[in-house]
Amino acid sequence: MSNKNTADLAQATWANVVVNGKEIQAGEKVVLLNEQENQIKVQATSDEVKELRLGLADSGGQRFTANPPFDERVVLVEGACTWKVTPTGSDNTPAILVVYTPDMAEPLTLLCEVSDVNLRFIDLIDRYLPYPPTVVPAHINVIYASGVMMTSKGLPLEGVPVTFHVPEHDTQQVETGPKGKASMVPIVYKTTGVRTIRAVATLPDRELSVEVLVDVRSST
Repeated sequence: MSNKNTADLAQATWANVVVNGKEIQAGEKVVLLNEQENQIKVQATSDEVKELRLGLADSGGQRFTANPPFDERVVLVEGACTWKVTPTGSDNTPAILVVYTPDMAEPLTLLCEVSDVNLRFIDLIDRYLPYPPTVVPAHINVIYASGVMMTSKGLPLEGVPVTFHVPEHDTQQVETGPKGKASMVPIVYKTTGVRTIRAVATLPDRELSVEVLVDVRSST
């Protein structure tokens, strides 16, 4: 499947795809971080699927490595397969990945863009918070706060508008500072449950978003 002409690749609907913790919607372009491991999880929605392979249909002239390797048979575990894909190329460069299986007639096509810009949630001491589905613990009636860090080729991006979408609270709009960081206003939840907080950074030519799952628990 690697380096196959993509003209005949159809968009299949037999699986859900999550890249770096973000669920990819139908027709949405996948953003892969340049020179970093990108986690690609494919969750089959059909019981007929027992194994998957990940192929590189078009590298866009870049170098890609994958673990497990491209085109290697991977057996589903709890209905899903996960790869770590690392591109080495140029910012805004397109590529195409394909998930395929003998259990389905049509492959799953992932239109990708390799980006030098990284947007990640961080805690109050600048540690990266995990991508979903891993949750970050919090407690009812206790202040919760986090922020994001935005870099390009490892260097901070200053002055980028960031919008925080916080469930049950007002939308917050801030800009990244000299260290590439933007912090959300502290909030308090009075009921338990998992909330998805999303940050959207607006660049001149595109938007990038990242999510964190906050599991609000009882304090007793």
